[in-house]
Parts: sequence; structure tokens; C-alpha cells
Amino acid sequence: MSSGPRAVSVVTGANRGLGFAVARQLLEHGAHVVLTARDARAGRAAADLLNANGGDVEFHPLDVEDSGSVRDLGAFLTQRYAHVDLLVNNAGAHPEGDGSAMNVSATAMMQAFNVNCLGALRVSQELFELLKRSAAGRIVNVSTLLASPSHMDQFPGQFFAYRIAKSALNTVTAGMAVELRPFGISVNAVHPGWLNTRMGGPSAPLSAEEGAASVVHVGLRVENSISGRLFAHTEECSW
Repeated sequence: MSSGPRAVSVVTGANRGLGFAVARQLLEHGAHVVLTARDARAGRAAADLLNANGGDVEFHPLDVEDSGSVRDLGAFLTQRYAHVDLLVNNAGAHPEGDGSAMNVSATAMMQAFNVNCLGALRVSQELFELLKRSAAGRIVNVSTLLASPSHMDQFPGQFFAYRIAKSALNTVTAGMAVELRPFGISVNAVHPGWLNTRMGGPSAPLSAEEGAASVVHVGLRVENSISGRLFAHTEECSW
């Protein structure tokens, strides 16, 4: 195995946008990063770009909807590393047909749930043994305040499937935090803000780098004893 002295961080959906910015900032904090992406060509290009700028990145393809792909990632990591210190479940999707509660399609609901909630759970389950071997394992789930009932009046009639899937992810976060506490693994969710990325659109007020700073803060700077919480940017907030 070849984990070396650096902390090992795994970031899903990291070929562009928020995930790529998270990977870059983790490198700046001295981590070794395993960058994953469903699009292998784009993922390798992203890893090559980071390495060309002095990074310490390995790429592995990952489709969080595919259990076989998730198992392949787990086998790769187990062969290569003694442990995983940080898992950032960033991979997400806004499915086609996602609109208001009264017109969203069942297909959109299922796709949103499969990627945004079950995807994070699948990867967390697969990497559990490696996270247990860390001195202070951490899982950060990228979520959104739009999933909170108190924020449903923001952008009304939009992104219903995405909101509900992320709301389920928040519950998964809280549940995993309770179950993983005895193993010294913290599990938190973070709202990085509305970001000017392909998913967030050009009208968003924050850059991917600004959003990534929130994710990295929760992943690296929040005490490992703090778990089962939701952070908006860098501040803890109610679910």
C-alpha cells in the first residue's frame, strides 16, 4: 500500500465545478486527492490539470448510480491505501423534468434520489472500512438549504425532485453520524451556496472556489467530535 504521509481525500464528481474546486483546495492543504468522475475522459483531464500545477492527484472513474462502479472504487482504494481520511460526497444532478411538486415526473424524482441521496450512501458504505482505519475519518455530504422545509418558499415551484433528494440526504447524514460515532468518523452536511457552475447557472452570486472553501472548512477544520450537523457556508445551522 502507498498512502504515504499525506491525508487521503476522495472527492466524487470532481471533474468540474464545485468538486474540482474542492479537490484543488484540498491539495493546497497538503492532501493527496483521489478525484472521481463518471466521465472518465473529463476526470483524467481534470486530474492531469491539477497534477500539472503541482498537485498530488489520482483519478478513478465512478458512477455513483452503479453499485459495480462503486465496488470498483472501493477495491482500487483498498489496494492502494491503508486508509481514507476524508470522503466528500459531491456528485449530484438536476434531472430533466424537475419542476414543481404538481408537475415533476416520477422518473425525475427517482433519478434525483438515486444520484443525490443513494449515491452518497453507496459510496459511504463502500469506504466505511477504510474510513475506520483513519485516525479521524470524516464524511462531508454536499447538500443545500433549499432542502429544508423552512426554505421551501425560495425558488417556489422549482427543483422539487432535487430538494426532496437532498432532504433525504440530510436525514442520511444524521443517521450515519449516530451509527459511525463509535468508530470515530464524523458525518456532516454543508450548503456551499448558490454557485456559478454548470449546475448553478450564470446568475449565481458565488464562485465554485467560494463554495469549495465552505466544504473544505467542514472537512478539515471542524472538530471531528462535531457530527450530524448541517453547515451553511462555515456556520452551523438548523436542519
